[in-house]
Amino acid sequence: MKLPRIAIAAGVVVVVVLIASAIALVNAPSQNDSASDNTIEINVLAAASLSRAFTGVAAAFSQANENISVKLSFAGSSTLATQIQAGAPMDVVAMADQVNMQKLASEELIAVSSLQTFAKNRLTIITARNNPRGITSINDLTRSDLTVVLCDLSQPCGRYADDIFTRAGLSISPASRESSVAGVMSRIRTGEADAGLAYVSDAVADTSISAVQIPDTSNVVADYPIAIASQQSSQNLRASQLFVNFIMSSSGQNILKNAGFIQVGPS
Repeated sequence: MKLPRIAIAAGVVVVVVLIASAIALVNAPSQNDSASDNTIEINVLAAASLSRAFTGVAAAFSQANENISVKLSFAGSSTLATQIQAGAPMDVVAMADQVNMQKLASEELIAVSSLQTFAKNRLTIITARNNPRGITSINDLTRSDLTVVLCDLSQPCGRYADDIFTRAGLSISPASRESSVAGVMSRIRTGEADAGLAYVSDAVADTSISAVQIPDTSNVVADYPIAIASQQSSQNLRASQLFVNFIMSSSGQNILKNAGFIQVGPS
């Protein structure tokens, strides 16, 4: 017995629809795959003294730009310059001085047109919590009973420290020179040293540390420059510029201010 043509046609349509649906289900990306494919990751290299501030900046930025992931890496500014010169991946770099940033500019590793100062900082004397050795001024750091640590002279924090002692007319022989301000902080925190010089922002961030102010007549104001890599994909270039724009915005500047930095942009 022959089936009616209409019934046969309907059956063919059902089979075709079922096959198409199955293919669509197999090929359809999961929500996680879709989100992953659309996410852009930018590498942000920053001075060690920016650790707390940039962690907050990156979190706020990613919340406002859900398709951009920020990968942070921290070290002393001189160390960062060496890493970038050696080919370390970088989309944005932020340093604690202009000297090391100019090394990258001279090798055309950053887009000079993007170079700008995004914050300022001062140095302070740091001691263990509650200042057990009774340090009251920069002059006390010459005491023979104190163990003083400073940053290496290749790092901005080391050069700034020497500038401060020169201005104050003091000669200091540190027990050690550390590769970053984080190293100085660690020596104080663990009790290996009695005092050191670090940025105000570092003292604000660490409740295990006490700070003794350095007078403005002896202190220095450190400029913090930021720049975008000269060679990167168009997607990363746009994301990098958005990150820098966020830092210069009132939201980014307020995060920096709360972390102990001096603002240079809108509040």
